Amino acid sequence: MPKTFTDLKRHVLNGETMGTRWSALFHKPVEFDAAPVAAAMAAAVAEVDQQMSTWKPDSDLMRLNSAPPGIWVRLPEHLMVVLAMAISVERASGGAFDIGVGDAVSAWGFGPAQHCLNTGVRRTTYWNSICPGGARARVHRLRWTCRGLQRGTGWIV
Repeated sequence: MPKTFTDLKRHVLNGETMGTRWSALFHKPVEFDAAPVAAAMAAAVAEVDQQMSTWKPDSDLMRLNSAPPGIWVRLPEHLMVVLAMAISVERASGGAFDIGVGDAVSAWGFGPAQHCLNTGVRRTTYWNSICPGGARARVHRLRWTCRGLQRGTGWIV
């Protein structure tokens, strides 16, 4: 165990993800190999991006959004955890937090494609859109977005 703070080396890790950067700063003994930590962090953010990106047409979330309404879609466990969390927050907030605003997000310029905002679509709750104990979900007539939660979910991965 180091006797003083000066026995530790400052490690700085960072990389690109989701149009921005991630970073980590920590102090460990000089002989500590930070390469495995950097690889694990890069893999974690890449997994979140592959599962929840609205910019990647092949992401798991976009596969779900592209499915016909009412069709169950198999999804990775981590995405299911985030979707269940989002539905829980929506219910607790009385609908103030809403993951069914994917088209609005794109219409406002925060997505790869510009979608027309269909204001005639009846709002719906999503509590019946997650299969209890299963790894599948379904959409109704609205596109889902995880933007409100995805950046803080690296701990789940």
